[in-house]
Amino acid sequence: QQQQQPQPQSEEPSLRRGSKQRGEEQQQLQQPQALPAAQQTYQDAGPALSSAGGLGGGYAGPLTTTQDQKEYFVETDTADVSHAGTDANVSLTLHGERGTVGPLKLTNRSTKLFERGVTDKFTLRAPDVGRILEAELQPDSHGVASAWNLAEMRIGTSSGDRYRFPFHNWVEAQQATRLPARDVQLEVPYTVELVTADEPKAGTNDEVWLELEGVNAQGQVRRDQVRLHEAKAGTFRAGQTASFERELLDLQEVRRLHVGTNGKAGAAGWLLDRVELTNRASGAHFSFPCGQAVTADGLVLESKNMEEYTVAVETSDMKHAGTGAPVHVVLVGASGETSREVRVHPAHGSKFKQGSTEQAQVVAAVGEPLQRVRVRTDGSDGWHLHKVRVTNTRTGHEYHFPCEQWLDKDRGDNLFERELLARDVAREVPYVITVQTGGTKDAGTDGGVSMRLLGVDEQGQRSADEVRCWDVGSDSFSSGHKATFQRGLLNLASVDGVELQLEPTGSKKHGGSWFVEQVEVLNTQTGRSNTFVVRQWLGDKAEDKALRRMVTLVPTETYRMVVQTSDVGSAGTDANVYVELEGDSGKSGPVLLDAHVVGSRKKLFERGARDEFSVVAPDVGRVQRLRVWHSNSGLASAWHLRDVEVQAQHSTEPTTFPCNRWLSQKENKCEVVLTPLQVVGAQPLAQAAPSMMTAKPQPYDSQPLPQQQQQ
Repeated sequence: QQQQQPQPQSEEPSLRRGSKQRGEEQQQLQQPQALPAAQQTYQDAGPALSSAGGLGGGYAGPLTTTQDQKEYFVETDTADVSHAGTDANVSLTLHGERGTVGPLKLTNRSTKLFERGVTDKFTLRAPDVGRILEAELQPDSHGVASAWNLAEMRIGTSSGDRYRFPFHNWVEAQQATRLPARDVQLEVPYTVELVTADEPKAGTNDEVWLELEGVNAQGQVRRDQVRLHEAKAGTFRAGQTASFERELLDLQEVRRLHVGTNGKAGAAGWLLDRVELTNRASGAHFSFPCGQAVTADGLVLESKNMEEYTVAVETSDMKHAGTGAPVHVVLVGASGETSREVRVHPAHGSKFKQGSTEQAQVVAAVGEPLQRVRVRTDGSDGWHLHKVRVTNTRTGHEYHFPCEQWLDKDRGDNLFERELLARDVAREVPYVITVQTGGTKDAGTDGGVSMRLLGVDEQGQRSADEVRCWDVGSDSFSSGHKATFQRGLLNLASVDGVELQLEPTGSKKHGGSWFVEQVEVLNTQTGRSNTFVVRQWLGDKAEDKALRRMVTLVPTETYRMVVQTSDVGSAGTDANVYVELEGDSGKSGPVLLDAHVVGSRKKLFERGARDEFSVVAPDVGRVQRLRVWHSNSGLASAWHLRDVEVQAQHSTEPTTFPCNRWLSQKENKCEVVLTPLQVVGAQPLAQAAPSMMTAKPQPYDSQPLPQQQQQ
């Protein structure tokens, strides 16, 4: 094997680079196994070893004391483990390029040598062996405890050469133990971090070894190896990062990493998440994802460009949204590469609380942009997830993965694992969406509701975006309720269509149908607002049983209506009152007045009362007729109506529609068509324009879709 040329000597005078008492490096060993012989050829920091364990080619022979003399400064680090020290006398033999010298007794003025966790220093004068290739240690059998656990030995010379002999093993009495030399001038400090997976029983108490393969500054492929022992039990615990400082060959690029254990953990091995390696001299950082069990056979890991992500999991701010179930997350990148599954732990307590945000760190090489996130629980407790946010901690780029669904085996669609799609936050702007549910008794739903906005984007292209308003089991769409949602959506220059969809998976009583009055969409960035008049059923009560409705933007008008109940005995009604406007441009469709009352009156249509309403409806043009009826419900449903005043927002004068009659089942007439006191050019009712709510639907792209009449 070609010998490496020494690099310029470091200015650091100590034999130990970054020296300190070896606390964390002196790890407990109980007769550990040596590295496999096949692995020993990776020892490129020193001379090549023969299969017999000696130096290939042998030594130049013993040197005599008459040859050039040199001082050798020897330091030994006894391991900080039980019974590591020795009472034996230890001798040292050096093998170099010029020959061999020794055995030399290691002694100084101290009466206690080679004690546990202690560094001993010796100065020896002996013939110059040239470049040291190997050192040989041999304790005698003196004393009660003659075996010795050596962490590392260092040798410096009076000519400035420095060598390291890392061992971390037992030196047996009356046996010669050979240690290959490492030229310190070829080494630099590294930080080695081993991250154990955060899974039950992922840790190990085994001894761990690493072998590096990379390229040095001269472009040569070089290998090095290092043993990493536990400083104490639990160093490689589940979810923990074990950090070590080691002197290794100065590699400009580390391409592969072979990692293994001494196999004491058994077949299950040690579940290693990744290895992080930093060359502290150059600042180069290398990441080696693993995600597999490591055994005595070891695994070869490839270096990859890994990124660190902060994953923020947001629990919905609604009743019973929190969970005590374990939550796991997987990131999916552009090419389908996935991160390891990471468990998200609540910061306080053991539960994800309503409205809370909990975080976890994920280091992965999945490739950006991120495409999806997989979220799961074990189904033991229901959970309503608002969304997941993922931020690249290096670049600051943020991804949003909206959910707005239950992860629950007993609610919603009974799924407790979901795959969420990424949204481009840079193209989103905040919208405020207001949904008005009809005011009749059974108009509401506790089913899931989703919505698509259709329109033209900033580049003039037709585009659409989807938002989940709320999920199954919510009371946001209860009868007469106005629900407001704030969502980040695609920035549309104009919104001209809304598609509503009902997921009838709530209760059998309330989940199967829904009557929608209207939807308001406000782009808070542009300030542009659109009102979509719906007034249709979705689900079981719709004539076509449809669960999806497309509502297009049509010109609307705001109508002020004043309903005067007659001042006669029992004139008031407890029934629901409806009206429909008819003009020269069409019909408005049925309007439940209860949902549009001005003010906070709880009792409507009382004897002699004057009730005011504000109704947003399709612009019917000049109002020619007004159809009025009630539901004939309640204890006192009969109603005596005096008149109705109607005034469009852009009109200067109201139009009065007189009635002065009973609307009751007893009179066999709960409905009446009213005409104003005077209408110039009014058409006969039979020839009036068709209703905007009942015209035959046309494709969305060809012309605005009209609405279906309420059943």
